[in-house]
Parts: sequence; structure tokens; C-alpha cells
Amino acid sequence: MTEQSDADGVTGGCVRCGPAYLELLALSYNDPERRPHHQVLVDSYSVQHPGGDDPVAMQRLSICLMTLYLFLERGADARHGPQLHRRMVHRARFTRLEPHPAAQDLHSRLTAADVAAVDATQYEKQLWAWAGEVWGAWREHHAQVRAWTDASLS
Repeated sequence: MTEQSDADGVTGGCVRCGPAYLELLALSYNDPERRPHHQVLVDSYSVQHPGGDDPVAMQRLSICLMTLYLFLERGADARHGPQLHRRMVHRARFTRLEPHPAAQDLHSRLTAADVAAVDATQYEKQLWAWAGEVWGAWREHHAQVRAWTDASLS
């Protein structure tokens, strides 16, 4: 997240990303063409805006990283994201990932605003590009995320 003065109190993201994310959520819920990719949208936003140090924020970040890993590297179907989250939340023990990527690194990449700016024909491509970039920002922690995922799904 950028400096607190730039924080969006509704979505937990920055003022540039928050309104775009809300727009994308509305489209995702209402457009059958976008709905299969809904979990990619939610996870990408959550990973780019990791939140605080409380256990719930750590769990949310960890689970969203885990499903991005499954979608991007193991070819899991994003439509199964909610079921994967339910399995993961009860099986894994999460710790804070240190260090977090710098906010500058997270926000120098594609954002929800970039995805919202494209037309419907480019939406899926831009969404997955965003997901890949935010997953890549956490590369220092990929081994830990893979281990959590294996433990959660075994």
C-alpha cells in the first residue's frame, strides 16, 4: 500500500486501485464472461495490497498467494478458487512473510486500474498478466508458498 494519506478506507488499497477494483468486482459478479476469473481478480488485488500484521491479514495474503501459485504455475481452474480457499484455511499454519515486497515494487506493476482500463476483449489477458506480475513480486517467498500449498492440499 502507498502512504496512509493515499489509502482507500473501503478496499484496503490505494486510492488509484480501490475504485477500479470495486468496478472490476461489479463486472465480475454480473458478467458471465468474467465470472470464471473472479478468484484471480480477488487474489491479485489482495496480494498487491497485503494489509497489516494481524493473523487474519496474514492468512488472507497467504491463501491468495497459494491460489495464485496454483492458477499460474499448476494450471488450476480459477473457478475452484473458493473451494481451494476453504481447504487451505483449515489445513495450513501461516507465518508472516518477511520481507514484504516494497509498496513501490508492488505498485510499479500492473494494477486494478490497468485492468479496468481495457475493453472486454482484452480483460482476460490483462487480468492474467496482472496476476503474473503480482505473483512475481513475491518471488522471494515462492518456496514457502509452495510448501504451504503442498501441506494444505495433501
